[in-house]
Amino acid sequence: LPPGEAFVFPQALTHFQRNVGKGPAFDIAALNSKNPGTQLLLNAVLGSNPKIPVEVVAKALQADNNVVTQLQSKFK
Repeated sequence: LPPGEAFVFPQALTHFQRNVGKGPAFDIAALNSKNPGTQLLLNAVLGSNPKIPVEVVAKALQADNNVVTQLQSKFK
């Protein structure tokens, strides 16, 4: 999205954000629902289809790329 734009995620949709620019990014996230949905986070992150890039998951989990690849292989 261009700078200053907003995106609304549907209820219970797991999402990730990645700064593909060269400079720092600023993000404001707000969650609100009277009846929130549930989703198993490990299935959503490690077993997603299409897969979330290994380097993104590794950075978020503060883990090695090889560990993430091994974990993702268990969710096929």
